[in-house]
Amino acid sequence: MTNVFTVDAFRAEVKKKYAPVLIGLSDDVTVELKPLLKLGKKTRDAVVEAIKEIEEIPEIDEDDEDADELVDEYSDRACKVIAKVFRLIATSPKKLINALDAEEDPQIRAELYAAVLRTYMEETQLGEAAPSPN
Repeated sequence: MTNVFTVDAFRAEVKKKYAPVLIGLSDDVTVELKPLLKLGKKTRDAVVEAIKEIEEIPEIDEDDEDADELVDEYSDRACKVIAKVFRLIATSPKKLINALDAEEDPQIRAELYAAVLRTYMEETQLGEAAPSPN
């Protein structure tokens, strides 16, 4: 059985790579997160570095006596690092950050930040390039 690929399917896939991720803050306010392909090299590199910084935040050992204190500290740290990414990719980073910061619980706030970043990363995934014919 052979697979048939259509130009329309390719077009839709390519357009998705260049489309911004839209985050609705309210009925009339939407923030665009620019796709990686439309960012300059320095900005892309800064986004990658910030994401590496997020990955360096250690896991919390639930058995640790200081776990409760560490949760708030690590949550705050995660929000600050993810906010760096939003400042690089969002059309209105202050509006997005203010909307997320409206949540008072540090752990929930960090989860909100992470959810927006995770959605952005999933939606702008570049995938693997096809091997060259040579």
